[in-house]
Amino acid sequence: MNNTGIHVSLDNICGRTDYRGLSQDTLSPVGNKADVVKYFTAAIKSTLAAMKNVVHNKPKGGDNQKGELGCFRLTDLGIGQLESVLAVRSEDLFGRKSADVKGSLNASYQQKCLRQLPRRQLPRTKAKPVLLDQALKKPIELARNALCMVHSR
Repeated sequence: MNNTGIHVSLDNICGRTDYRGLSQDTLSPVGNKADVVKYFTAAIKSTLAAMKNVVHNKPKGGDNQKGELGCFRLTDLGIGQLESVLAVRSEDLFGRKSADVKGSLNASYQQKCLRQLPRRQLPRTKAKPVLLDQALKKPIELARNALCMVHSR
């Protein structure tokens, strides 16, 4: 099914996600009514930005514990997968390439790595130290929202 050119409201698209408030916050710059693909692309870009922020703030040196390294590797993999989604032609996102898109989104949904994490703080940010599981919360929720969007099509 080709969903390019189909306009939906922000409430409609966010109402299909698991984290509606986060969806509205990240997609509102697109507008109150827009093409489904524009909302989806904005969701992917928001997820990418959040994932890159986690990777950028990872501890330097050899102090990473095994579970953390696995999460950072999965996050790096997820970044690559989401960048490949952005390269898919608009008309193929929910059509011919939708299975690939779903696979890429599933790869970026790092929920399973959280179970292996030690409770340890990442380096201090300007505000306060952050636990890796807390740092991954937003990108995981954003990836889940994008998955909801593609599954609802």
